[in-house]
Amino acid sequence: MNFIDTQWAFCGGTRMGHRPGWTKNWLVQDIAVGLIYLALYLLLRPLSHSIWIVTAGLRLSALLLVPYRQWPALVLADTAGLLYFDLPCLGQFGPLFVTIDSISPFLLAAPAVWWFRSKQGLFPSHRMVKVKPLLWCLVTATLIWTAGSMVTVQTLPLPYSQMGSTPTYVLYTALGKLVGILTFVPLALCFKLRDTSVPLKDQIKRLFTSRLAVDALVVVLPTLLALFLLSRHGQQESKDVIRIFMFVPVGWLTLRHGWRAASFGTAVVMSALFINMSHVPNPALVQTQAFICFATVSLLVLGARTSSENLFQERERLEAKEALRLAQQGLYLCEVRMRQTAYNLEQIAGTLQVTHNGILKRFRHMISLTESQNFFRQASATNAQIYQLADSLHPLSWREKGLPSALRESIGRTLDEQGFVYHCSLEGRGLSKLSPGVHSAIYRFACEAAVYVCENFACSHVSLTLRGGLSHGQRWVVIRLEGKQMPSHINDPVFKNRNTSQLATKLGTQGLGLDSMRSYAHLFDGSMHVKVAADSLRITALLHDINKIKAEQRSDSVPLAMYLR
Repeated sequence: MNFIDTQWAFCGGTRMGHRPGWTKNWLVQDIAVGLIYLALYLLLRPLSHSIWIVTAGLRLSALLLVPYRQWPALVLADTAGLLYFDLPCLGQFGPLFVTIDSISPFLLAAPAVWWFRSKQGLFPSHRMVKVKPLLWCLVTATLIWTAGSMVTVQTLPLPYSQMGSTPTYVLYTALGKLVGILTFVPLALCFKLRDTSVPLKDQIKRLFTSRLAVDALVVVLPTLLALFLLSRHGQQESKDVIRIFMFVPVGWLTLRHGWRAASFGTAVVMSALFINMSHVPNPALVQTQAFICFATVSLLVLGARTSSENLFQERERLEAKEALRLAQQGLYLCEVRMRQTAYNLEQIAGTLQVTHNGILKRFRHMISLTESQNFFRQASATNAQIYQLADSLHPLSWREKGLPSALRESIGRTLDEQGFVYHCSLEGRGLSKLSPGVHSAIYRFACEAAVYVCENFACSHVSLTLRGGLSHGQRWVVIRLEGKQMPSHINDPVFKNRNTSQLATKLGTQGLGLDSMRSYAHLFDGSMHVKVAADSLRITALLHDINKIKAEQRSDSVPLAMYLR
């Protein structure tokens, strides 16, 4: 029997008392926790041996994750598991050893773990772990349980008790507990600190479809399997080199995906190394254990650093995305105000027209016909200017018939008045499903592009093409405005005498340059390209409707469900 065992337990870290159903009964909760721990202990105990005591990781994980009020249930379950394996050895090792060895290691390490959890802020929040207190907690638990194991060994009859007095055996036991803890605790933390707001089914699906799973299955696991098979043959020197190289793919995976990758990779490597390794204490074995502990801790710290950087980058990305959303919201609010202003101006123009007509009708006998006609023309000109101003702020056709009508009629009428041949075509699908903010951006960008092309290129024909689509759950639209110079219109007097100075005023544009239009496209997560030819100038922009994106898959740094500092 392997009496130098060290164990651990696991049960989810969320407060089960706040969940509906059977979990409202605290006694049922405690019994369930105890049974789950006992089942895991009985499952892992046959795999646990003196050089790789995975039950130590099980026990420490239970102390770290299970609420304090359920610790007594863990102690009882652990004692039952110890008695299950110790009682058959009563005749061989004596009642003193069985009594001492059946004392649950939970009782020894619980005060230290409580101090780290409550006083050192091991878990600052539900999804964060402090690395330094965690590592100190692992070392402290290892030392406490190693001391307990040394005391237990002294209760053995001779010659078994003599082996516990050698320094090699003490290191051998301590490192065995530490590698067992390093194997299990990181995996348990990954499970406990998962994103509980997502259903378990979706969590499993996300895990197996993540980039981490793909890299692990395609690159890391085949490489580790090949190295493991090589390590089973050859000289001892080559085996040591292969053991070192087994951590290389894990390091690559850690650099790409952070703490979760380090937890998974190191657990796989240690399982492969220790399952078939010799259990006889010797200096070479202690060196191997020490190297594995050093490599594992280094990878976990590196993974914690990588996860922190991923978190920082994710926050920057979300902040930039939020800034874009706020900028888009601001533009749309300005568009709403312009629409309301245009509507009010039209109402004022109508009121002025009625007032002027009433005044002229009342004083028609007091003024001459010529003066009456002059007043009427002045009033009509004033009304026309007000309507034109309202139309430049927000076209009436847009309010009454929608965006396609504004693109065809409002822009088309303005360009036609300046002597340009204009054509507008709508292609693709889903343009009507774009958000109102994107509709506003389409119209304003088309107006700015039309003004820029007409003012900076001697063209006679202007064509506007819109193409909408849906890719990966995200709606987008491509705006292409092209000005062409037709040879048949070169000698046209209208072409030569064309005045474009009023275009910006009539279309309500700001006269943006290419850089400003490109920045405008970036506000909608898009881009802009300009193509200049001998007889044409084309401006193409891609805009995304980020407000219509489906629930996107989070990046791997978020499903990590755990950040370390």
